[in-house]
Amino acid sequence: MSKEYCYLVYYDYGSHGDYSQVELFVTKDFEVAKKYIDKFNAMLSKWEDYYNKLYIEDFSERIGNRFYKLQEINKATITKVEFR
Repeated sequence: MSKEYCYLVYYDYGSHGDYSQVELFVTKDFEVAKKYIDKFNAMLSKWEDYYNKLYIEDFSERIGNRFYKLQEINKATITKVEFR
């Protein structure tokens, strides 16, 4: 009997004291998971760059809050899970 696997796609945020993990979805198709994390991480990078520029040029409380929230989000990743 061959082993079956699924792939958990998630990201985490926070630091040691308030660390959390957000599970986005589970799939049996590795390619679907890989495409999703590539897109998620690219969008996260673009948003970080955008708010970093705004933070430097025209700081406001709203921009600061979004900037700090984005800094806490780590890149999405995949975990391989074996069915039992």
